Amino acid sequence: MARNDEQPVIFALSNPTSKSECTPDDVRAATNGRALMAMGSPFPGVSQCNNMFVFPGVGLGALVSDAAKITPEMFLRASKALSGMVRAKQRAKNLCCPT
Repeated sequence: MARNDEQPVIFALSNPTSKSECTPDDVRAATNGRALMAMGSPFPGVSQCNNMFVFPGVGLGALVSDAAKITPEMFLRASKALSGMVRAKQRAKNLCCPT
């Protein structure tokens, strides 16, 4: 991916940590530190996305609003809201979710 994109996006979302597709160090090495990444397992200093932010938020929102169904638009809005919470210092570290 790093050969084809200046800032590849790598989401290694498997759980638990011992089953992760790769580690943050693997991603940094493969992309010369250019990748925007999120992991499904907790790794220090790296965004954890899998089941951490969007799924619980969308679920709670659906319950509170008594939504008849969960739509792709709900996930899009939740993702945009979440990305808006990433501070400049975190973005500088190529993080896509708050840590």
